[in-house]
Amino acid sequence: MVKVLFGKDFGEDKTILDIDTYFNNVYENDWMTDPEVKKIIRDIDGSELEGLNVISPVLGSISIRDISGGAKALICLLKEVEPQGYIDLVVLGENCEKWLAYIFERKDVQVCMTGYHLFFRDHQVSGVCLNDNSDIRNSEDWRNKLFEFG
Repeated sequence: MVKVLFGKDFGEDKTILDIDTYFNNVYENDWMTDPEVKKIIRDIDGSELEGLNVISPVLGSISIRDISGGAKALICLLKEVEPQGYIDLVVLGENCEKWLAYIFERKDVQVCMTGYHLFFRDHQVSGVCLNDNSDIRNSEDWRNKLFEFG
C-alpha cells in the first residue's frame, strides 16, 4: 500500500527531489540482477540492462547511473528496504503508472507528490493521504488531494 504526502515534507525535510543523486548514492549492484529491474529499464527507457551497463538504442552503451529519473525512482521504490525519505513522484511520467501500481500492491511505500501529472486514470491505485490520514480510492481522489495539499 502507498502512503502519500502531497506537497513537501517541511517537518524533517525528507522529500527526495533529486532522484539522480539519490539513486547514484544508494543503489546496490545486486539490484541489477533482479528480472523486474531489467523489465523496468526495458519498459520505461526502451533499453537493455547488461550487467551494470545499459544498452540504449539512442545513446549506445551507458552506465546504470545514466538511466532516466523515472526508471531510477521505480527501482528505488522496488528495491530499497529502508528508504531515506519520500521519493517525489514528480519525476515519473504516465508511462510509470503501471509500475507504481505494481509496486504499491506488493510493498508498503511512502512517497510524496509535488507535481500534478499522475492521477492513475488507467490503474486502480488506492492508498492513504498522509496530510490528513484520509483514504485515496481512485483517480479523482488523487487529483483532489493534489489540488488541496500540493
